[in-house]
Amino acid sequence: MPLIWPLVLTDGIEFGFAIKDFHWSNNAKNKAGVTCSILGIRRKSSKPKYIYSNTLKRLVKNINPYLIDSENIIVEKNTSSICGLPKMQNGNQPYDGGFLIFTEDEKRDFVEKSPESKRFFKKLVGSVEFIRGTHRWCLWIGKMRLSPRCEIIAV
Repeated sequence: MPLIWPLVLTDGIEFGFAIKDFHWSNNAKNKAGVTCSILGIRRKSSKPKYIYSNTLKRLVKNINPYLIDSENIIVEKNTSSICGLPKMQNGNQPYDGGFLIFTEDEKRDFVEKSPESKRFFKKLVGSVEFIRGTHRWCLWIGKMRLSPRCEIIAV
């Protein structure tokens, strides 16, 4: 987005209509599915602007590059904090070699054998889990101390 649309949407240019996300197929052997959008670019005008989606036709004030009725705001990549926070080195990235990551079944079996462990499990959601609607769990053990009998106690 930030590379092409600022060049296209210069002063005096706008989208007159947008046909949002429709599926197109072809005669290829494996019928690769393609999602398409069609944009009508024109000189700025007082003529109506429309966004088409499925069978709906909406009259809008403006069509931005994200094909919604809003101002022409373009989200750009930024590697520094916009509010002065320290730089993030890594996101959600466990360093345990996968030994503290559990599937739904593994978590259930673990908690059945040790019910007091339930409070130490936190849901782990990465892109795969988000897309597929599945869950993984991380055995999340925070600060610990040793009891007088050398047992590990979570604080």
